[in-house]
Amino acid sequence: MPGAAILESDFPQNDPFLSIPLAQNISLELAQYLGCAANSSTTFNDTMALCVQSLPVGDVVMASYNLGISWSIAIDGDYVLDDIASSIRDGAFARVPTIWASNECEFCYFLPSTIAPNANYSVFPEYLSIAFNSTGAQRILNATDLYPYETAPSEDGISGAVLTLAQLITDFAVHCPEAYLASLETNTTNPGNSYKVEFAVGLGSPLTPNPETCVGQVCHADELYWVFATAETDNLYQPLTPSQVATTREVISRWTSLAWTGNPNYEGAVVEWPPYTGDNEMVINATATDTIEPYRVAQCDFLVNEIGLVFGSP
Repeated sequence: MPGAAILESDFPQNDPFLSIPLAQNISLELAQYLGCAANSSTTFNDTMALCVQSLPVGDVVMASYNLGISWSIAIDGDYVLDDIASSIRDGAFARVPTIWASNECEFCYFLPSTIAPNANYSVFPEYLSIAFNSTGAQRILNATDLYPYETAPSEDGISGAVLTLAQLITDFAVHCPEAYLASLETNTTNPGNSYKVEFAVGLGSPLTPNPETCVGQVCHADELYWVFATAETDNLYQPLTPSQVATTREVISRWTSLAWTGNPNYEGAVVEWPPYTGDNEMVINATATDTIEPYRVAQCDFLVNEIGLVFGSP
């Protein structure tokens, strides 16, 4: 058994795979800021690299912070051959059984604190620039059947517009890219070994930076209590309800079965979890049950075809 992989709440578009020229341009900006390159320089070179390397680590870290530099993976043709989507298509990756997991409202965790939980519908178009350009934003505003921000109901003190905004960016940044890549694996170079799961139940992680927009929602990191069975040992939830115990056992059984056998369908599993092909996602529900369903397929089709997913930079 060559191994297995489980990705939880992966943001495939937020860590772009950079070409060498783009990566070097970022390095040149840093070198100029640190006095290792003239402001008129147009090409990063070894001399600049050695100069930066000789400086105290703290200086480099603070310079990166001040410049707002986000260091990403560079496609160097040696360690990294291509971006993640291209690598899957070409089979240039460790083709092992894989679970792609995400939570129902990942971005409820990341909403800016400037957004009031009960904000009215105008918050939706106002904050689309978080993730979309003007063309994409207009297409989204026209797709009211998929993202009904003006009419969506409120839940637990959070307005429908705020929830719709969080769900949209969850779709765009986490769920749909994961679903796309999982389906790509199944249909190209890793057939029968890629599984997609959505957590529709959580325990409300106290780590959320804006808990007001996570009330009643399954936010980023909320699946960790199920996966590691730490809800009681960290003294946060005692005792668990029978349903919560059942959910914990189900998740651990699935995860460990993948690790041991390469298949998340452990002996005695009630629901057969099939490899993901695009419309058969496993959903772990609040009633401690699993369902196989076409989870948010229409939204993902829209985002893939009308907005576009980007897994690498030119």
